[in-house]
Amino acid sequence: MAKKNRKKSRIRKYNYSLTLALPLMLIVAIIPLIVRLKVVPLEGASAAFRIGQDVNPDFFAYYKMVWFIVFTSIGTAMFFIKYYFYQDIYIKKTNIYYPMITYTAFAILSTIFATHRDVALLGFMDRYENMYVLIGYILCLFLAINLIDNEKQVKYLLFSLGTSAIIISIIGIFQYAKLDFFMTDFGKKLIVPAKYADSIENMKFVFGGAKRIYGTLFNPNYVGVYMSMLFTLSCTILILAKEKLVKIFFGIVSILSLINLLGSGSRTGIISLSLYIVLLIVMFRGSIFKRWKAVLGMVVLVAVIFYGANHYTEGLLKRRLIAVKDSIGTVKVSSLKDIDLNGNKAKIVVEDYEINIIHDDEGIHFKDKDNNNIEIVEKENTITFKEEPYNQHTFEKQVYQEGLVLKSNILTNVRKVSFNLIIDENGEFKFVSPKGEMVDLEKAPSWGFEGREMMASSRGYIWSRSIPMLKDTIFLGYGPDTYALHFPNDDYFGKLIGMSRINILVDKPHNYYIQTGINTGVVSLLSILAIFFIYIKSSIQVYINKKEYNNLYEVAGISIFFAVCSYLMVSFLNDSVVSVAPVFWILLGTGMGINIKLKEEKVEK
Repeated sequence: MAKKNRKKSRIRKYNYSLTLALPLMLIVAIIPLIVRLKVVPLEGASAAFRIGQDVNPDFFAYYKMVWFIVFTSIGTAMFFIKYYFYQDIYIKKTNIYYPMITYTAFAILSTIFATHRDVALLGFMDRYENMYVLIGYILCLFLAINLIDNEKQVKYLLFSLGTSAIIISIIGIFQYAKLDFFMTDFGKKLIVPAKYADSIENMKFVFGGAKRIYGTLFNPNYVGVYMSMLFTLSCTILILAKEKLVKIFFGIVSILSLINLLGSGSRTGIISLSLYIVLLIVMFRGSIFKRWKAVLGMVVLVAVIFYGANHYTEGLLKRRLIAVKDSIGTVKVSSLKDIDLNGNKAKIVVEDYEINIIHDDEGIHFKDKDNNNIEIVEKENTITFKEEPYNQHTFEKQVYQEGLVLKSNILTNVRKVSFNLIIDENGEFKFVSPKGEMVDLEKAPSWGFEGREMMASSRGYIWSRSIPMLKDTIFLGYGPDTYALHFPNDDYFGKLIGMSRINILVDKPHNYYIQTGINTGVVSLLSILAIFFIYIKSSIQVYINKKEYNNLYEVAGISIFFAVCSYLMVSFLNDSVVSVAPVFWILLGTGMGINIKLKEEKVEK
């Protein structure tokens, strides 16, 4: 009866304090900032993935994962204590809970039935987006929907996020100027435990000193995702907010986040700006001329900072954007058509001709597709050809594990590719893997992207080999964060076509939707898409014809909608990571909660 009475008089009995929102504020403020060394032992499947490595030093993901789970657990406990014992908060009505429950169920089931359950429970190295983290995302969505209920809470949440973004941005700007805080003596001591002090001198990060910002998020692409959300969020608040302090604060966030977005060099992040402009025009079509000064100022700001960043990087940003356009619009089928190993014969097909390599008791012979000898010149173990078109390619004789190796350097219409063929103890040709193993050459199933394998930094290749994996993960995925352990990394011929080298280990699909479909299953992916659809539909219904934004609560609603759309767009080219995703899910939940309340208020009027 108590619950029934609460349900009928929920507006009168609501009691949403800042304390309730504190765990969510801590997540958006602190989690992206955490950088601390954790030496993680490599065991099981992870150890097999990295040969010769017993441990994995992690700075950017492990402790973010730990503290995200801690804060989410505290927030969840606070909610249920408040709900069941004090009975002065209410679970808002929305059909978004159904896909949330479905997604959570399939994330758990995928873990239970995972081949590599240890990875599903802990997470893959450098990522640690395990089952508990995925459940945490849904809990954050639920908590934000039901706990962020008034303007004061929204204001403090957004200011917490903005303050964190300012700190990350300042660190990033110094990185852009080649003054990396983490490479200073103080910075190193701050992020490296004392017991590893002897290793500090040799410490450096993959992206350090590359005129690209990685901030506290490890990868410049993650900076691009994070800053694209922050810029669209803060810039919209700047345009619509009426309070002077709010305008000044989010004006600073807008400028700094834009500098970092461009400084990261993330092409998808930069492209997301065009989506933001389109959304501004559509949603503010009736009042855009009324706010023309603010909109024009935003466009000028983007143009000026882009010009400055591009000039500083000597045209890098412009080149990267042109490369995206060229890779998407250009079909370039590789001239390397096949590598076939059959006993003592190896066949390399380039365009319309072949190089057939035959090994017998008399040595190695090279023949064309008509079985005619190809005249060679051998000098200091390097084999070249006299005739065209064979003279574009070279072979080098080497010895490995007492076997004769032919290092093959094949010039394609894209670039030169190199790989090693070895003649084993039985006189048969084998392929040499990056681990130094003698293997048969097998080709992985592929779908689409022929001629576009190298599109967007080889995403075309990765997607073409990932999409066929979905047929095996319709109901149950392989398990949270286990993508790397199931991707066909032994597809060496495909890698030569799509990545130009075989020693790259693909550990992520660079697409959040494919990542979800493979890790937790296609059903879970459909559930996630349903969540996004319900939110976007709700937002359009609330804001499409809205003329005035009278307070920060309403301003936050439309601003979060733009930020969520930005994240969903860049997610086509980026993965979900614990550095950024918690912010997204809390913003999504906050936006959904605001929409529900604004709809209720409209009905009451």
